[in-house]
Amino acid sequence: MKRMLPCFIVLTGFVCPQVYGAESVLLGILGEELAYAREHLATEDGTKPYYIGLTISDRKTVTIAAELGALMREDDAHRRMLDVDVRVGDHKIDNTHKIRGGGFGFDPSDFRGRAAGISIEDNADSIRHSIWLALDSRFKSAAKKHQRVVTNLKTKVEEEDKSDDFSKEKPSQFSEQDAVLRVDRSAWVDRVRSVSKRALDYPLIYNSNVTFVSSADNRYLVTSEGTKLQTGKKLLRVIVSASTKAEDGMEINQSHIFNTAHEEKLPSESEMKAAFQ
Repeated sequence: MKRMLPCFIVLTGFVCPQVYGAESVLLGILGEELAYAREHLATEDGTKPYYIGLTISDRKTVTIAAELGALMREDDAHRRMLDVDVRVGDHKIDNTHKIRGGGFGFDPSDFRGRAAGISIEDNADSIRHSIWLALDSRFKSAAKKHQRVVTNLKTKVEEEDKSDDFSKEKPSQFSEQDAVLRVDRSAWVDRVRSVSKRALDYPLIYNSNVTFVSSADNRYLVTSEGTKLQTGKKLLRVIVSASTKAEDGMEINQSHIFNTAHEEKLPSESEMKAAFQ
């Protein structure tokens, strides 16, 4: 697949794909695209970003819920979000600098979010395409905004706040294994149904719910300052809740929540039933 080359960016040369080793495919793609952008991303007058940050957040979830022995919800989801941060200028004054005098030259791109959905598959061509579209958009917006910042500073009185727009930090590098959900969905459907059915033994319970929620979040980050991070975390949660009404009409709600980051530490069916009672 050929790169989509926006007219605003001067691009030359070609980057050959690399073979990925221990690091994840996503971190490898981000690193390659960052290197390419640092070398080739520029306006026609030679303006280049002084900082680029690329982040992919990958989230997988499984949710199972039941009431009175009936399954109410069983689904899973997988989403990836790309966040691109591009800064033009320097650490002292860049495109994020506040423009004084409300309503000064706003551009519609100023109001666009930095995050965008990308392919949930490790398809290098698709992911590269998404990265370049985002880089083009953020770079154009940052370059225009920096020009407005410079003009604004020249036409306004000297600012009292002399702090830098962006701090200089030492680069960090850290990598850990991806968080992976290992959930027996069929077993948890049976367990959630069975526990929720206990509410039928208590006629004073007006509303009840048993829910199992699990999520795996993995984050991949590279920056032009040398930072490279790959982190992952899991959260597994079981919620057992019930509510009734007192004689005076007051609602009484009670719930028990089990939280863990390891499948083997999830509550057994007997522990969930004990919590429900």
